[in-house]
Amino acid sequence: MIVLLLLMAVPGSAQIFHKKKKSYPPFAAHKGLTADLQVMPVVVAKQKCENWAWAAALETVLRSQGVPLDQSFWVQRLNNGERCLNSPGTPEDLIRYLERDPHVLADGSKIRLRVQYLSGPPTYMDAMIRSIQQNHPIIVFWRGRARVLVGVTYDESVASTGDRTFEARELRLVDLYAAPNDPARMAKFVKGTDSLSDFAGTMQVQVLPEP
Repeated sequence: MIVLLLLMAVPGSAQIFHKKKKSYPPFAAHKGLTADLQVMPVVVAKQKCENWAWAAALETVLRSQGVPLDQSFWVQRLNNGERCLNSPGTPEDLIRYLERDPHVLADGSKIRLRVQYLSGPPTYMDAMIRSIQQNHPIIVFWRGRARVLVGVTYDESVASTGDRTFEARELRLVDLYAAPNDPARMAKFVKGTDSLSDFAGTMQVQVLPEP
């Protein structure tokens, strides 16, 4: 009788101390998702020169954050006048200038800029997609000059652990040399067709209030 009671107690004890494993959804893949700016940029470079293309791209990024500093403002200060140059400067020089001092707006308020530059083709796709979804364009140096990333087509994979990965299939980039109604204004990078070596880097600019 005693032996029987002990045997009957064992299953109950196992249930008390059994720890339920956390369950995760099975692997899932979502293909052909898109993210695009809600408001497409209308800025056009005043001159077809690489320094003006970058300044127009910067104007576009700042406009999306409510800062009305146009391309002429940046070219005049960085290039000692409205000159046409085949380069806006090295990324290091641009970052140093943009971040060095606060910038004064027409109403007397001041802002600071925080710049992140990554050389080579775009990476950290999750952050880039999130930026586009928040209507914040990104400067991309592609095929010799600055352009503005305005849209992405991508695949999303969700692992059984819940981790997500993103892979770009197409990047949509505005050519600031072309007018908004010009079909040439929208350029596309297509994975598997175009070369990653055409990318020089990406630049994200964040506006911060200056106390």
